[in-house]
Amino acid sequence: MTISRANVNASEKVAKAAFDLAGNKHSCAVFCGSGNNGGDGVAAARFLREMGMDVRAFLVGDRAKMT
Repeated sequence: MTISRANVNASEKVAKAAFDLAGNKHSCAVFCGSGNNGGDGVAAARFLREMGMDVRAFLVGDRAKMT
């Protein structure tokens, strides 16, 4: 699977916005669907973890349709 630079940039921006919204909270949950944007959620979760958040990522949806 290849991830475009645009997808990585979008995931990083979403993670930054979520981090800013979290304020003084240090944990979050990320729910990732089975479509193309599910991978963006996983990438955002990774960025949040790199920012110091305690992250739980949940893959939801039909496993056969996960891309």
